[in-house]
Amino acid sequence: MKRSSRAVWARRVEAWQKSGLTAKAYAQRIRVNPRTLTYWKWELGRTARVESDHERSSTVPSSLECHDGGFSFVEVITGAAEAVSAEPFELLLGGERRVRVPSRFDPQSLRLLLSVLEATS
Repeated sequence: MKRSSRAVWARRVEAWQKSGLTAKAYAQRIRVNPRTLTYWKWELGRTARVESDHERSSTVPSSLECHDGGFSFVEVITGAAEAVSAEPFELLLGGERRVRVPSRFDPQSLRLLLSVLEATS
């Protein structure tokens, strides 16, 4: 039997879910193995969850907000460092003074800059 593409399986799984039939009944109707049908349902769902998790980890707020005396946390997924640090951020120092920090910066240089600014205020 010829192998079917991911797109074909996505259409089959969608049609199966709309049908309201069991995997066994629907697989029998379209002449495929019910285990293969349920595998593709799982695989397509897993891929969608991974993509969704990656999108969520790419949008990280530039500051922590305080809610009811605590902090809100953002999940950071290892390997998504570029996505997390892709946007520059800005430090508001009061008045008209701001420091714009690029997404890739040297922490030691930033510390030095902040200490100089602190000494001049």
